[in-house]
Amino acid sequence: MSRLQFGAQVFHQDGSELPLLTWLAAQPGRVVDVPILLSLGRKVPCRLVAWRVPPEIAKRRRQKLREESLRKRGREPTQTRLAWCDWMLLVTNVPPELLTPTEMAVLYRARWQIELLFKRWKSQRLLSELNGSTNVRQMIRMWSRFIAALVQHWLVVTSTCGDPRHSLSKASEAVRPLLANLGSSEQLQTVIDTLCRIVCSTARQNKRKNSSTFQFLSEPSLMTWRLT
Repeated sequence: MSRLQFGAQVFHQDGSELPLLTWLAAQPGRVVDVPILLSLGRKVPCRLVAWRVPPEIAKRRRQKLREESLRKRGREPTQTRLAWCDWMLLVTNVPPELLTPTEMAVLYRARWQIELLFKRWKSQRLLSELNGSTNVRQMIRMWSRFIAALVQHWLVVTSTCGDPRHSLSKASEAVRPLLANLGSSEQLQTVIDTLCRIVCSTARQNKRKNSSTFQFLSEPSLMTWRLT
């Protein structure tokens, strides 16, 4: 599953070129989910799933696009490029019976969690500070920190047990002091038991208006804006 990039060539199944924005504007219903051919050097069969985003999101997209275009190219973006901001366009080779449009929207939204995870690792100095007198020492320290980050994340996932009431960021902070006690495999169960008790009592999510990513993944229908 991927976002359809501006300028990509899209074709009907019969091979004729598809004028995408004009064609989308003429489609009835709340969501467009059709088989297409996508040109990537050759015409690849896939699904196009499209819906119009809320006006406030489209406005923010256009503003960001204008600022970026003026900064990098010194000119305004084209009207076609601005019109593209009105749509969320995803392509996938997953069949509809395995992935609905709403589920696609939730999965695409969840990709931000990967960025948050790397940001957390950097803020905890697991990855951001790489020092050493030689390249070999720098690589050893980098991979050692990657392993530590992996162990930390595994303990966070283990201790929260998929409970949407728990905060992963708070749980990761609770894990850090306990990592020093992992001197042997025999101590692992003790550390996990201790961590579970700490997480249950301290790592609760703050009250929030919107559902969490975990809740969206568990129940995609919680999406607050519909495919239109």
